[in-house]
Amino acid sequence: MLTALAAFALITVTPQDQAPAQAGLANAADCKALISKMLKVYADANTMVGSITLTGYAGGGQSSMTTYLQFEKPAKLFIRQDKGGSEPRRWIVSSDGRFFSYESPNQNVGVVQRLIEPITSRNGTYDFKRIYSVAARDSIGDRSVPLDIAISRHEDLEHDVMMWATFSPNGRVKLGDMTANSIIGHWRPYGEADIGGKYELVIADDGRLLRYTLEQLLAPDPNMQPQQVRFVWEVNLQVNAKPDPKYFVLVR
Repeated sequence: MLTALAAFALITVTPQDQAPAQAGLANAADCKALISKMLKVYADANTMVGSITLTGYAGGGQSSMTTYLQFEKPAKLFIRQDKGGSEPRRWIVSSDGRFFSYESPNQNVGVVQRLIEPITSRNGTYDFKRIYSVAARDSIGDRSVPLDIAISRHEDLEHDVMMWATFSPNGRVKLGDMTANSIIGHWRPYGEADIGGKYELVIADDGRLLRYTLEQLLAPDPNMQPQQVRFVWEVNLQVNAKPDPKYFVLVR
């Protein structure tokens, strides 16, 4: 409950956000209220099952990566990320509730070495959020805002929320057979940084995140001119759905 309340309080509504109420999202205050609702939905989850699909667009080309996620409180976790394209790659984080494993961040190209740690050790007890914090540093391919939101580790959410510099309602959008709320704004890489792009959150009325988009100028190489890059995460996560026990095994 404390975690859920903390997540709910991350977005602060200021007087300048207020405006006369209309149907749907009318102002920044409405946007922040819906984002707070979304954060609480995921922070309250006891289990999670589903996927997040990233598609990146740059220079006329595109690449993709899919994250498969499931967890069960307090310490069972499975994350598998599959990267497509000409150089396919797979990352796995696993926990059976007694031990957890993840890729060593220091290894030679083409050689995968896995690290195994006990859930309870002299460093304390690891729940699934703390396991994620260890593996997400350098041992997965796509540490995304939607994945941070699904895991709901407070420290990660604090950083993610600071990246959203402004909040504006952008009407209703159609995704499949659903109609949801679009929120757009300016994006920055951290709290005090200059604006470096723009984002969009698509959130269902019940608080589920359906899509996250980030657009920014990036230079593939220091000697190259920056180009417009667009990242789209399609989110298909079921809150409090029943996980498949066969994935809660220790991958060695």
